[in-house]
Amino acid sequence: MKTINEIQEENRKLILGAVHGCSYEEALRKEIGFGCKLFSKRKHYSNPLSVSNILLELGKLCHYTFIGAYTIPENYYFVAPHGISTSLAKILRNNHSDLKQNLIKNWKKYCEKKITSKQKILLTGDFKKYVEAFDFTIIKDKTVLEMLAIHRSHAPYYHNLRFGGGLPARPKNEKPPESIAEIEAVYIQKLLNAYAEFLQKESCNMDEVEKHDKLKRHLRDARIHFYCAESLQKFSRDCLDTGEFERLQNNIFTAIINIIDAEHQHGFNRVVSAVQAAFSVQIDSHPLKERLEAADRAGICHQLANNNKLSWANSDQQN
Repeated sequence: MKTINEIQEENRKLILGAVHGCSYEEALRKEIGFGCKLFSKRKHYSNPLSVSNILLELGKLCHYTFIGAYTIPENYYFVAPHGISTSLAKILRNNHSDLKQNLIKNWKKYCEKKITSKQKILLTGDFKKYVEAFDFTIIKDKTVLEMLAIHRSHAPYYHNLRFGGGLPARPKNEKPPESIAEIEAVYIQKLLNAYAEFLQKESCNMDEVEKHDKLKRHLRDARIHFYCAESLQKFSRDCLDTGEFERLQNNIFTAIINIIDAEHQHGFNRVVSAVQAAFSVQIDSHPLKERLEAADRAGICHQLANNNKLSWANSDQQN
């Protein structure tokens, strides 16, 4: 179980990466901003941010990039619980040159003695030229609603823990490719072994399946179900804590293992019986229950076979 601090730190990284659509580490190289500090330094204002509230931050940005302490970010975001003032919004939307002039005009009051306690940072010489040439269009803001939307879309599990609400809509399931993919090799072979017993042959290949309507339909459905479960697994990985999907797989496994171990005339009967039992499993307490489809249950059976947790053919059963 993660601690609150661990969850907060993970959320901070997810949001920063989400702003740029990249990893946290890459985002750090791209961006330094008040929005980032909001999660680590946590400055709290009881009113919307005004121009005067941000001048010191802009002064630090100019000073530390000038001396090479860090590079100029691609974007520098301000995020505040009460948003930004109307006057600041107009500047950030339409006239960044006013922001620059405000900074230069009020440097002595807001920045000169406050950027560092070790020395005064005078706005003179090359540094003044640097500030005058600085591209202030990188200064932007994000509303609280925008940040919540980012958090909801990129970290729904932790968003729900903090703010409540259900899982997001499930994306469309991935469809099986026309040809058997490498990731399907194990469960497909186990089905072919089961089909061989049904046909009373030593082996069965894809050409023979194509000639048999029942087996052809069964294999087609099995592939659809497998990719449906694979899609659910990706959805779970993105939306829920680690291990939740595996817990669902274990529930299905527990429900069908007695059927797997029972005597069957042939492997085809075993797989049909096991999948039928999976359809009846009660999934009442699992967080995925509202997004679970019938095909997922059958697909999980084939995932378990693909992971060598079970087999269908009598010849593949362990004594």
